[in-house]
Amino acid sequence: MRTRRHAFSLVEVAIAMGILGFVIVTVVGLLSVGLKSNQVSLEETRAALMLTMLEADLRNTHPGLNTNASAIFHLPLPYTTNASGYAFNALQSGDFFTTGVNDSEQPTNLTGARPRFQVSVTYLDVPAVNSLKPMTARLVVNWPGTNTTNATDVISSASVRGSVEALVSFPAP
Repeated sequence: MRTRRHAFSLVEVAIAMGILGFVIVTVVGLLSVGLKSNQVSLEETRAALMLTMLEADLRNTHPGLNTNASAIFHLPLPYTTNASGYAFNALQSGDFFTTGVNDSEQPTNLTGARPRFQVSVTYLDVPAVNSLKPMTARLVVNWPGTNTTNATDVISSASVRGSVEALVSFPAP
């Protein structure tokens, strides 16, 4: 008795190769999407860390040091020192301050080459002298830096790829 061998036909092999080719092309296409998503996640994470650093810098720098500027980012502090102790700085509602941040997360000038990140503070509600009302501020970290000192440009989707922001309050001194 003869035994018959079973093997794949040429048509079956061609169909299998076509399916395999389709799967490989799909996986390679998704790889670039995953890499882009990873890059965006990395930038958001770094910006969120800088936002936390900015808030801590504004809250924890002693006003008597650094000529009333924050120690890390060199932005104006909400508090100042005077003969009777602490007081709110002479700021106006809507005052906007900003600086660039390089890859080493150190402040840099906004002129010249565009910095990797930009940190900004806008003092929104500045209470009157001797008021017990807290001062509120809007903190923004955007990437890339915009080389501008305009508050609307730091969150404009036309000039930045992304931004994170927080609304904070500073209690009365």
